[in-house]
Amino acid sequence: MNLVVFTKMFQGWSAAELADLALGLGVSGFDLAVRAGHCVNPDNVGRALPEAAEVFQGQGLSVGLVTTETSLTDPGEGSVRTIWRACADQGIRNVKIGYWRWEKGRGYWERVSEIRQALGGFESLGREFGVRTLVHTHSGGSYGSNCSGLMDLIEGFDPEFVGAYVDPAHLGLGGEPLPMGLDIVKRYLAMVAVKNARRLPTRQETTTVWKTDWCLLREGFVDWRSAVRELGAAGYDGLLSLHGEYSAVDEPEQVQRRLVEDAGYLREALSAAS
Repeated sequence: MNLVVFTKMFQGWSAAELADLALGLGVSGFDLAVRAGHCVNPDNVGRALPEAAEVFQGQGLSVGLVTTETSLTDPGEGSVRTIWRACADQGIRNVKIGYWRWEKGRGYWERVSEIRQALGGFESLGREFGVRTLVHTHSGGSYGSNCSGLMDLIEGFDPEFVGAYVDPAHLGLGGEPLPMGLDIVKRYLAMVAVKNARRLPTRQETTTVWKTDWCLLREGFVDWRSAVRELGAAGYDGLLSLHGEYSAVDEPEQVQRRLVEDAGYLREALSAAS
């Protein structure tokens, strides 16, 4: 299992600055956010992605995954073919798409049928470009909020072209045990997100409300030492994407300092499990 860093928190950084970030963290490359405001974005991806890849390769780094806008769920959306083609040209195997949100009053299964039609379109793009579409397990009101729900969406598609992006922290928030989740999606497991979360109590009048706090890996619900062992037992040997999401900080330099700590913690867990 190799570590990459998700560039979501480093909006506006150049490819050279991102390369320095990855080298400082000692990771193999990137989960590259191709989003508005980033050095590679949907408007310039055809030109900027190969330019960035050249910078990264010059430093011995690679792009293991491209993550698109959270709103990108339509295979017919204008930028999709350009992004998929650019990834194929650079040998980038995986692209994470956005989220379908549950809406009260709208039938769950009717919406699942619509989502599966969209994923059928992404599967066809995969066959054309050799790029796999990943769906992320995101807790809350998202379709595919855990591995059980994710299988409502992706079951039956070719795992070469449609895959599961499992996020143990989101599974923890939703209450699905990681070993169970891995067993559910094992044929489709393609990527794993690394972050952690906990609930903190806050008082609202006479009621306690539990607020989600994105925290250091050693502080949250997920025991990453155990998680690494479970991933190994499930036969996973792919990429681990350090997400760098922390409720306490949002300045890139502060995020970077916490990522250094988390990367070290995760390496210790990987070493102990080997």
